[in-house]
Amino acid sequence: MNKILSAGVAALAITLSAPAQAAAIVNGDGSVTFDNTAGSNAAVINFNGLGGDPKVVVPGLSAQLTLTLTSIVGNTFNFGYSLLNNSTLAGTRVSGIGFDVNPNVSSVASTGIYDEASLGGFAASFTSEVCFNGGPGDCPQSNPAGSVAFGATGNGTLALTFGSPLTSITLSNFLDRYQGFSTSVQGQTPLVTSAVGQGTPIRGGGVDPTVPEPATWAMMILGFGVIGAAIRRQRRQAVRYSFA
Repeated sequence: MNKILSAGVAALAITLSAPAQAAAIVNGDGSVTFDNTAGSNAAVINFNGLGGDPKVVVPGLSAQLTLTLTSIVGNTFNFGYSLLNNSTLAGTRVSGIGFDVNPNVSSVASTGIYDEASLGGFAASFTSEVCFNGGPGDCPQSNPAGSVAFGATGNGTLALTFGSPLTSITLSNFLDRYQGFSTSVQGQTPLVTSAVGQGTPIRGGGVDPTVPEPATWAMMILGFGVIGAAIRRQRRQAVRYSFA
């Protein structure tokens, strides 16, 4: 019986001591800090679109980026990304994304729709420390096959490597690049056919660690079940001994 009870306690201990998720914290200055403390591990960034001369907001250009910290391995922070092109201007494609990193990053890599990564990039008076696109061409420009098409979603991974191990990094100055559309902007000529979007973090995303995931619930139920069975068995034995 003691072995059964010990097994139940061990199952609960494993559940309660499972590693906490990393945290994505949206700061008041429009930056996002990712660290190795407990919390939601993703951030959602909404982009507008700026074009024309001088630069003004272009109606109908918008995108949403979700960045999820998946692991910290040595000097490298690994992310998954999902870019939704929710523009309403037909033909619009999002050809690249970028942001600044604090502290400064040593190297970058990427996979998925944006499978080319570089230090520096962007255009039209906008710059970023890192840039990701589908190539070929200077970041963030890319051909249609390397862009997120109108109404579509593109996914992949990003890796940011630093000169030494870190427990947290902060991303800011989120940018994206729009191409493939044609529209007039507040009477400006010629027509605007490309633009840059500035991103605003709206929330941390991911799974709230205060709400157990399904696997965690299963382990907890198993642990409580084993402990309950052991207690019932102990009570039955006590009853038999009392009548002996």
